[in-house]
Amino acid sequence: MRITGGVAAGIVLDAPKGRAARPTADRAKEALFASLAAARVIENATVVDLFAGTGALGLDAASRGAARVFLVERSGHHAELVLRNAAKVAKAGARAEIVALKGDALTAHRRLPAIAGKIDLILADPPYADSKRHLSRLLKSADFAEWAGNASLVWEIPEDFKAEDLPENTRWNVDKRVKLGGACFLWISRTELADGGV
Repeated sequence: MRITGGVAAGIVLDAPKGRAARPTADRAKEALFASLAAARVIENATVVDLFAGTGALGLDAASRGAARVFLVERSGHHAELVLRNAAKVAKAGARAEIVALKGDALTAHRRLPAIAGKIDLILADPPYADSKRHLSRLLKSADFAEWAGNASLVWEIPEDFKAEDLPENTRWNVDKRVKLGGACFLWISRTELADGGV
C-alpha cells in the first residue's frame, strides 16, 4: 500500500499485518483521485478521512495538494499507524496540515466543527460489513448534515449495494455510483430536497 500521486507518490505506508484492515487498493485510489482532481475538489481543500485505518485516503489527498487533512480513526493500533504514515508524507514534502484524531467516525462531526471549520471533502472507507448501516446512520443525522454543509461525500461501498439500502427522506442526494479500480464508490452531496437515487 502506497501513496499513489503528488509529492509523496510511491511512499509505502505502514499497515497492520493480517486482515485487521481492508485498505482501498492502490489502483482504486489512483482512479478515485483522478476523478477528484478532474472535479477540482482536492487542491487547497479541507479534507476529512473518516474510518481512516492507515490514513491512506486522507494522506493521498495531502500529497496531492489538499491544504488540511483530518484523519479520524477509533482503533488505538490503527491510530498509531496513522501518525507514522502522516509523518512519512509530511517528510516527503506534503504541505498540508495533517491532524490525526482518535475517535469514533460516526460522532466525529460533533468535535470537528470547532477544529476543522469549513470542509470541502469527506472520504469514508468503513469496514464493508458495516458500510450500509454506518452510511444510513450518518445520512439520517441532522447534525451530520449541518456539519458537512456543502462538502462532497465519497463513500466506498460493497459491490452488492443497492438503492434501497439508502435511507429515504434525507437531505442527501446520490449523484453517482462508480466502479473504480475494482472498488465501488458513492458520490453524495447535500440537497435541500434529496430526491435522487443510485
